[in-house]
Amino acid sequence: MTEHLGYIDELGRGWREKILQDLAQSPHEWMLAFPEMEKRVNELLLEAELEKENVEARIKSCYEVLENCVSDKIWRLIYDEYIIHAPGKRLIELKKKIGWYRRALYQEQMSRRCDNLTETDIEIARESRIENLINENPRRMGGNLVFCCPFHDEKSPSFTVFQDNHFHCFGCGQHGDSIDFLMLRDKMPFPQAVKFLLGAK
Repeated sequence: MTEHLGYIDELGRGWREKILQDLAQSPHEWMLAFPEMEKRVNELLLEAELEKENVEARIKSCYEVLENCVSDKIWRLIYDEYIIHAPGKRLIELKKKIGWYRRALYQEQMSRRCDNLTETDIEIARESRIENLINENPRRMGGNLVFCCPFHDEKSPSFTVFQDNHFHCFGCGQHGDSIDFLMLRDKMPFPQAVKFLLGAK
């Protein structure tokens, strides 16, 4: 009986992981499959943006307390870690959600938009943060973020997103900006990748 329950639990975990992977990588496909999602996604986007504002205000308040009221170095370190791992972690999650909602909604606009892209469109698309396109919590190394590479299997993370918003994988050698990332991962042509990222802004 225990073995059967373990097998069912393993199947359930695999199914949930597959759903989360699909949710992270192809919001435009979800919107196409479920057109009725548009109204709800708009509501969720508004809720997430309001919560993001509240979390940012909370973080600002925490740092003001840290700066003005905490003088002991040890307690400053503890308080700083609390900010990073509580409201800071929630802020990262909200930014990813907001990016997903905006990309999903952009699918509706993309079909009505002309194919002509300006240099400004391309530059704005390149400013979209690469880490917001990845459904994984990063490891920090200095000012950079490190993930497991989405382009090849690896056990030790080597896919690095740098502060200037370009990536390089020290395992397989892939590198580029946010547009290159989508073209490589989702096999998007250049114009579609740019439009996709414009919807994520």
